[in-house]
Amino acid sequence: MSGANLSEPEDLETQLRQKLAAVLAAPVQSAQRAQAMSRLICTLRQLPGIKIVNHQDYLLALNQTWEWMSRNIDEFRASTNSLEHDLVKWINGYLYWRIRDIYTTSALPDRQHLSLDEEIFNQGETYLDLLSESGFGDLTLDNLNAHIASLQQQEHREIAARIEAWIQLDPERQLQSCYPKGRSNCNCQLLGDRIIVKDPPDSLTALAKELDIPYQTLVAHWKRRCLPILQTQAKIFGYEPNLDERI
Repeated sequence: MSGANLSEPEDLETQLRQKLAAVLAAPVQSAQRAQAMSRLICTLRQLPGIKIVNHQDYLLALNQTWEWMSRNIDEFRASTNSLEHDLVKWINGYLYWRIRDIYTTSALPDRQHLSLDEEIFNQGETYLDLLSESGFGDLTLDNLNAHIASLQQQEHREIAARIEAWIQLDPERQLQSCYPKGRSNCNCQLLGDRIIVKDPPDSLTALAKELDIPYQTLVAHWKRRCLPILQTQAKIFGYEPNLDERI
């Protein structure tokens, strides 16, 4: 009787697909998902493509990235035949910003902004190089802002959703009770819902006509009374969107 052959170890792609499938199959916020996510992260930590920098707070940036990935794993979409490549690209896209944060707060405490063509840690690599390695190999100066905006949108999607939910719920009736004298139909909750939550948003011109209120009165009410309430709540949630852009 011949001896049994030892089974070949699973290749990395198979491991990743199985562990990712286990995460997605488990209920959100369940113990099963937490366990499956832990196993997936253990494998991801070993991938050579995950960006590493020589910084004392790098592990903090990496842990923040794993936490973000755990919250947003259902949003991940593979785009090539290599799951390893797609996961590394997706993870590095967020890790870039966390590395940027630790570099800003510790290495450059007196500066508010970084230049993308500035060298990182005297290693001969720039932030533009890092961004390219994170999956934007065809990056050009013309579309750089679009890529950055996309990453920032992903990062703040969860907080933005909380702000929109708060507008719709208005739990303390702060928005509903704020309106021009005698014009309760122009309260801040209605305006917030139509200008912030609705996609695409309504313009103040269209709203003024629909609500039969002078345009300047509506603009003054929105900017002087509604926006401060919304901006205060946004800060409580840890994010201050530029609400004026939706006008």
